[in-house]
Amino acid sequence: MNKIIAVILLLAFVLSGIGYAGSKLKLNGVSKAIKGNESIILDLWLDEVPSTNANLFQSGQYTNLMVRNRPHGKLQIVSSRCVPLSADRFYLRRVSIPTNTVPPQEEAFQEPFLWQCRLTLLDQEALSTNNGYISHGNQLKIGTRISLEAALYRVDGFIVNITSKKL
Repeated sequence: MNKIIAVILLLAFVLSGIGYAGSKLKLNGVSKAIKGNESIILDLWLDEVPSTNANLFQSGQYTNLMVRNRPHGKLQIVSSRCVPLSADRFYLRRVSIPTNTVPPQEEAFQEPFLWQCRLTLLDQEALSTNNGYISHGNQLKIGTRISLEAALYRVDGFIVNITSKKL
């Protein structure tokens, strides 16, 4: 019985050593897939950001990115542009009230409280592969749903463009 356990342990040790050596020598498929490190620019679209403050996202600040509810890390905001949503669009999308019953904008909404924003973030720790980019264990692709979180907000959106900068 002890000989069988010793043989199994020896076999496991030898196979794990072969796998480790193969990864260091870049002989296996996983290490061949990674081309190198790159700095990437992520363009994000945030629809219906609920706030009375249009300046939630400031250039130079950092925000926490979450991809598929997995923390991604802090990324620097390069630029942002937010435009207010109209009251008509809000009522039509959310409540499905006929347009003739929408209250006039000057009476009901003195201040915009829903925004559409386009954000540009800088990620300096991405890995380039044949199948896109991987950053902090998350595969980044156009159309991927994301969440941004900071002290004042947690909003949802998606990636609309990815461009790379070689390090």
